[in-house]
Amino acid sequence: MTDTAFSNVVKDLPSKWIDCEQTRSREKEVRATPHGIARATFRTWAQDDELGNDQRFSDRVAELCLHHKPQDGYNGAYERNKSFIRRREMMDAWAKYCFSLIKQY
Repeated sequence: MTDTAFSNVVKDLPSKWIDCEQTRSREKEVRATPHGIARATFRTWAQDDELGNDQRFSDRVAELCLHHKPQDGYNGAYERNKSFIRRREMMDAWAKYCFSLIKQY
């Protein structure tokens, strides 16, 4: 399945998927995209202990997983630690969460 196929599924849904937060802040209708859905879902899981993450991972690691630069006074200019071990742990936990409701036969 290609990224275009999933984009078309979202676009062709009978009801529009509107991003309420973005629509409110931009004051115009903003449709949800697969990219945005995936990132928002991950980030929500990363900060919500009710979804099984139990806040084991820092916001900094979550942002690095999303390939965002750390936000500090220097915009991450001096950041050299890429936290690969913690990122791998976080992404493994995310994968387990994503597939947790799939029954294995």
